[in-house]
Amino acid sequence: MAISRKHFVGNVYQTNLDGNVELLERNGKSARVRFLNTGYETQVLLSNLVVGKCRDYSITNRTYTSKEYPNTLHSSNGSGDFILLEKDGSKCLIQFVTTGFITNALWENLKLGKVKDPYFKSCYGIGYHGEFEKVSYWKQAKQLWRNMLKRCYNEKGITSYTKKGVTVDDRWLCFANFLEDLPKIDNFELWLEAYKGETEKYDFDKDYRIKGNTVYSREACMFLPQTVNRSIWSENSGYHLTSDI
Repeated sequence: MAISRKHFVGNVYQTNLDGNVELLERNGKSARVRFLNTGYETQVLLSNLVVGKCRDYSITNRTYTSKEYPNTLHSSNGSGDFILLEKDGSKCLIQFVTTGFITNALWENLKLGKVKDPYFKSCYGIGYHGEFEKVSYWKQAKQLWRNMLKRCYNEKGITSYTKKGVTVDDRWLCFANFLEDLPKIDNFELWLEAYKGETEKYDFDKDYRIKGNTVYSREACMFLPQTVNRSIWSENSGYHLTSDI
């Protein structure tokens, strides 16, 4: 497409949906622009800039219609529907409808349902993974996190807490937050060693420190030697459940 307009830094262009943008920098056929309404900055092609195809992806609560953007696809991995925002060969930019999360993906992975929304509540309808770095113990931590949610939100579980009003702190509904907080929990290192068979096992306890506590949180929880936890449970006729998690 031929571009007749001269593009200078400071020029303002109108977009089709998200207001005006200012040209901040030009590099060949691409440009860096800033949306005047929100301050959001992004890279675009000059050809798209001219015809108003720039999108403000900081806006996550927009409602799309089939007329505005017909490319709504379905995710087969349990993350719900997503919208195809841009496609350049095999490279795509998508936005998940339920959470508004935006990410880059390959077209082949989209077709195979391999792209997941880390903010979709996929664990017992309430927990979500968030974005995190995979530290050495992340798999053990994830199993611990899932077991915690299962105890509190799976009504069919044998050791379910759902009828006892036990819940998980909102911060820990996100696994990324749980993983970040875990090393700060008392006896964390001993819990890790237990996986190597070097110490006795440890339970993730919520009410040893705060008697009668009903919320799993960073402030209340600790790792308790399994023998101690079972002894307390026995002495108090069920005050503690055997092997909290």
